[in-house]
Amino acid sequence: APFIQENRNLNKDILLIENNLELILKEPNLNSDSIRAIALETINLSKETNYSKGIINCYYQLGHFFQLKNQYDSALYYYSPGLEVAMINKHELVTSIFVGIANIYWDTGDYSRGLEITFKVKQYFESVGLINMRYEVFNYAGLYFEGILEYSDALENFRKGSEIAMQSGQMGYAGVIYANMGRVYNKLMNYDTSIIYFKKGIALETENKLFRNAGRSYSSMATVYANINQMDSAKSYLEEAIKLNNIA
Repeated sequence: APFIQENRNLNKDILLIENNLELILKEPNLNSDSIRAIALETINLSKETNYSKGIINCYYQLGHFFQLKNQYDSALYYYSPGLEVAMINKHELVTSIFVGIANIYWDTGDYSRGLEITFKVKQYFESVGLINMRYEVFNYAGLYFEGILEYSDALENFRKGSEIAMQSGQMGYAGVIYANMGRVYNKLMNYDTSIIYFKKGIALETENKLFRNAGRSYSSMATVYANINQMDSAKSYLEEAIKLNNIA
C-alpha cells in the first residue's frame, strides 16, 4: 500500500508540473510575477520528483525572463545549470539555452567565456552526432574569434556555419552569417570581398524579412564604400539602412 500511494503522489506531482509548464509556455516571456512564481514553484517540484523535463524547461524560461530584463547574472544563474541538465538528458533545449548564454557573453564582450561555452557545446553536439546541423554553434564561434581578433578562425567558423545554414534551409540565418563575413573582410581591408559577402547577406536577410539585420548590413557596407572613398555609394547604402530600420 505505501508503494502504491507513493506512485500516486508522484503521478499527481508530474501532472501538476505538466499543467504548470503548459501555463508557462503560453506566456514564454514570463512577463507577470504570477507566471514567474509558477516557474519557480515548478522547478522546485521538478527537482523533488527528479523530473528532468520540468527542470530543463523552467531553467530555460527563467533564464530567458531575466535575459529580456538585461539582468544577465540572474539569467546565467538559471541558464548554466539548465544547459548541464539538458546535455545530460540530450534534450532539445540545449541549442536554445546555448544561444541564450552565447548572446549574453557577446553582449557583455566576454569573448573568452563565450568561446569556452561554445567549445563545450560543440563537443556535446559532436558526441551525439549533430554538429553538422548546428550552424548556431559555428556562428557564435566565429563571432567570438572575431572579438579576440583571430580573423582566420572567425572566417573558418563563419564559412562552416553558412554552409550548414544553407543546407538546413535556414536562408535568413545564412544571410546573417554572410554579413558577419563581410564585416571581417572589411577589418582585413579586403574591401572587394567584403562587399561581395555583404551583398549576399543583405539579399538573404531582406528576402527572409530580417529587416533589422539587413539595415545593419547596409550601414556596415556603407562604411566599406567610405573606406574606398566612394562616398556616393556610401550615402546610398546609408539611406537604404535608414529605410529598412524604419520598417523594422
